[in-house]
Amino acid sequence: MTTSWDIKPLSEVSGFQGGSQPPKSRFVSEPREGYVRLLQIRDFKRDDKAVYIPVAKKNRTCTDGDIMIGRYGASVGQIHRGKSGAYNVALIKTIPNDELIDRDYFYYYLTSPHFQKPLMDVSERSAQAGFSKDDIAGFQVSLPLLSEQKRIVAILDEAFAGIDAAIANTEKNLANARELFESYLNAVFTQRGEGWVEKTLNDVVTSSCSLSYGIVQPGNDFNGGLPVVRPTDLRKKIIMAAGLKKIDPALASSYVRTTLFGGDLLLCVRGSTGVLSIASDELKGANVTRGIVPIRFDTSIIGQSFGYYLLSSNYVQAQIKEKTYGAALMQINIRDLKKIDVAFPKLDLQESLVEKISVLDADTKQLESIYQQKLKALNELKQSLLKKAFSGELTSTIIDTTSPECAANIIALAYHHHALKKRDKSFGHVKAQKTLHLMESIGGVDLGRFPIKDAAGPNDFPHMLKAKEWAMSTQFFEFQERTDGKGYIFKKGKHFDQLLAEAIISTKAYAGQLEKIIDLVIPMNKLEVEVFTTVHAAWNNLLLDGVDPDDEAIIREARENWHPDKVKISLARFRDSIRLIRNKGLVPDGSACRVGGQEAMFV
Repeated sequence: MTTSWDIKPLSEVSGFQGGSQPPKSRFVSEPREGYVRLLQIRDFKRDDKAVYIPVAKKNRTCTDGDIMIGRYGASVGQIHRGKSGAYNVALIKTIPNDELIDRDYFYYYLTSPHFQKPLMDVSERSAQAGFSKDDIAGFQVSLPLLSEQKRIVAILDEAFAGIDAAIANTEKNLANARELFESYLNAVFTQRGEGWVEKTLNDVVTSSCSLSYGIVQPGNDFNGGLPVVRPTDLRKKIIMAAGLKKIDPALASSYVRTTLFGGDLLLCVRGSTGVLSIASDELKGANVTRGIVPIRFDTSIIGQSFGYYLLSSNYVQAQIKEKTYGAALMQINIRDLKKIDVAFPKLDLQESLVEKISVLDADTKQLESIYQQKLKALNELKQSLLKKAFSGELTSTIIDTTSPECAANIIALAYHHHALKKRDKSFGHVKAQKTLHLMESIGGVDLGRFPIKDAAGPNDFPHMLKAKEWAMSTQFFEFQERTDGKGYIFKKGKHFDQLLAEAIISTKAYAGQLEKIIDLVIPMNKLEVEVFTTVHAAWNNLLLDGVDPDDEAIIREARENWHPDKVKISLARFRDSIRLIRNKGLVPDGSACRVGGQEAMFV
């Protein structure tokens, strides 16, 4: 942290005002004269459940410019703004001192690890998993001059605009992937062919399945006891024994009807009704709590795998939702559960459908995993930027593009985007070198390179070596030889996340060109990017020589006149690259630097 920054306790930087909680009997669902909207945590993300209360002096109100903090439970530490009205006790309003702190700077501080980490520590010690004004009064706030605060905000706004756009796009892709699968699954059970039968759930379970609630009071953890599955455990498709609560086996003796066989479908009937998982075979003999009903189908009627997709489908889930009741605790009773309609074809068609659904399910989950990892990486990047901002380490200095640091930043950002798209294994020396070259030849950014005709395409080994040495000295990244000796792999260093955050800021002047190059390179393998870059460079060389080349001249320059190893590559690959260059609108104009022959190494 810079020594010129002031440090003050949060209580001196901002006041706080808790919310009020009017009785629900005064709630109305439509706006009226003399009423004001009552803001709850959910209202900052959605408007479909808005409620309104009579205007009263005892109401605590906020404007759309006020910064609000979630106070309790799963919402603790959520930072919101942008809505006006009265607000309830689950929110607390900040009242920052405008003479000390810029409001946007304060907003970023509240979302940063400098506030969030100590807040989580405080709330975890609370019986209600929340915090009071006194709990946070002593938190330290770093305060540069207001002009510096505004400068930091401008840097963060610019960096976050791109990151938030990527997050929004990824979240949309994630939702679309799941929606596509659910749409297909719903079609299976609503657009049925001939031979389908409808019965109630109670009619198609095995005789040993009573469709019963589990253990009501499982008690405390019991060392070496019997595993029990609770609704909070239903977070994965397959439930394993590891991490489950263990109870006194004697407690389960009165709940024999819910003893698990292994392979049971575990349906949540209290709280998040309809959530479904599968008990692994290792849970044979284990049990469940009251919020779960184990389901085992009569396999002469419905296969267990088909049953899983049947109960997961909107066809059944809609019925569960319709029969769910309650306010504080949502639940469905056993009588209604037994009456749920189920539809199914003959077993051979069930098996065929399961095979098709399973393939799509696996593909969807793979896509979801990619998108979720991308979201995780993007959010971690935001936190890294915030951490640096409030440690006085965030600068807007534009680094000399010909420096080793600049080249290292470009390489790291190229790798980062490859990793987000699950293409990191394709990123080694060749892709790194070609990304640098294309940043000059297509992006128009002078990196101070003097490329030569190398076997792997245009190459400036000394230039990249300096970038690698800088990256290793700062523990940013390094390249390690593959175990099979065929090339190198990128390996993140200890300070990768922090330095990547700096790289985003320092490359902002040419971020558009860099993104264009990275998006171009990501789908390519090692050979494709090598040939593409060679063709582009050879084409540019010909233009510099005053030649208006046709395709055959370009191929001859990139293949026969480049390096002896190039003739080993098929003509088709060179033609493909020429076609791609034209299709992408990347035809060279002779403005890029010349790629010299091998003799350039000795000049």
